[in-house]
Amino acid sequence: MEPILFVISFIISAIPGFFLSAPPVADALGTMGAAAYLAGYDWSLFLASDGFFYKYGMTFLYLPAFLFVKNPIVRYKILLACNSALDAFIPVLVYKISNKHLCLGKDISFYISIMCGMMPSVLLYTKYTWAEPALFLIPWIIIYLLLELYAIKKDTLGKREYLSLALGFVCVSGFMCHQRGIIFVIATLITLLFIKIATQKSLISKLPFYTSLIVTLILDRLCNHLLREYVYLGIKPAHNLIDSFLDPTLYRQLLSANGLVVLGKSFCGWMMNVCVSGFGITTIGIITGFACIYRFLFYKKKDAGNIIHYNSRNNELFSVVSLWSILSFCGAFLLGLLFFFQTAIGYWNGTEVERCDHLVFGRYLESMYPVLMFMGLLYLYMNSNKLLSSIKLFSIAVYVFFTVFFSLKIAPAMLGVDSYVHSLMSMNYCFDTGNIITTQDVITNLPHALIVACVISFIIFITVLILSHSGNYRLCAIVMLSCFLYIYTASFINIIYRVNSYSVTKYAIYYLKNG
Repeated sequence: MEPILFVISFIISAIPGFFLSAPPVADALGTMGAAAYLAGYDWSLFLASDGFFYKYGMTFLYLPAFLFVKNPIVRYKILLACNSALDAFIPVLVYKISNKHLCLGKDISFYISIMCGMMPSVLLYTKYTWAEPALFLIPWIIIYLLLELYAIKKDTLGKREYLSLALGFVCVSGFMCHQRGIIFVIATLITLLFIKIATQKSLISKLPFYTSLIVTLILDRLCNHLLREYVYLGIKPAHNLIDSFLDPTLYRQLLSANGLVVLGKSFCGWMMNVCVSGFGITTIGIITGFACIYRFLFYKKKDAGNIIHYNSRNNELFSVVSLWSILSFCGAFLLGLLFFFQTAIGYWNGTEVERCDHLVFGRYLESMYPVLMFMGLLYLYMNSNKLLSSIKLFSIAVYVFFTVFFSLKIAPAMLGVDSYVHSLMSMNYCFDTGNIITTQDVITNLPHALIVACVISFIIFITVLILSHSGNYRLCAIVMLSCFLYIYTASFINIIYRVNSYSVTKYAIYYLKNG
């Protein structure tokens, strides 16, 4: 089954990439910078002057294409195919976790893996040469390693040692790809600590894990220094640095009365994105995750199993998944809110009214959407006996609150304002993109189109609740997959391909000329 899932996912993801020719955004060009430099293409003057800093982790995947393919257009298509190959492992890992560890059976595991692996954000974000493909895959590798470690009854042939070694490296690899990957490191360390407290046993072999973690972090700091010195000419970039979170001014603004109001609006706008992009199932995932974490940490082991109504062993495993996933999601959410806080202040006080996509931004969170989807679908499967459980009712209420708040308080402020047209693709049912030619442009009907998305996603949400209650998981998968593929197709044709066909951004022009 795993090879079939990989092939299906790869084909669906890779084919559209063959119609693209150049990176349209700073993230896509900057992420290729280290690979280009090692292959003899010196983009340092351009990258240093642009003010953005992107890390080097994708270099390991991109370098062969830069070394052996000289035509920039052909190379770009190959790089996108590499992205697709990377994320084609997502449904494979979801299937292995569902079937091997949670014992859901082949059919249910297949449906869940398809629904998680084919989310629009997974497929669409492979169409840019940035860090997102790795950031989507790494959570699943970490979850798989945690479950493998948790499943060890008696350590034989050093299995715990080499899994611990792998976990230390993998959790840092996200940080090697992007600054916000530091969340994976922090979430893993806290998860291991909480599991130790809750179960009175260490999940890892400490020496291999911490050796791997520390050595990889030191290696990252060295590579990061070399990247800044050579690819960015030693110039401190103005954006994308963790240093920006150490500025006391940020927190003084944040804790002011106006700052808290703006923070609240940003939180509600981003939560609307979470709810709508995941058809409400992601909302169930969040609520179930918090409930499972609470019971796992504070209830006796024998009582920790009635959140998802399954055997106690599976509830323990689900709690481990929930613990790491919720920590990662909340960390990414907090990091994103802080990073865009001053931009949001400028938007709402009228001094910097541009890029309205920041009001409902999803990109910093979307690598966790498939995991939240997995948790939500698992809850629905294990609680299909009740049409409206307390968690389902609460999820509906949460969905309605954030979408109504968006419609009344945020959507009117977005009318006629430009946005990064690729930022909200996961909610694209009816964007009017007839006038866009570049990545930062005005989608004329964006506020109304997002309200329509709220309504359509809610209808799908209720439909999925009914179908899952009836036990018709195949039809449930078909409904969700059809909607996912519609959004994927519409966004690719009307946004990604359209912008690529003009290739007027300075990043596309520079790549085609100097690549």
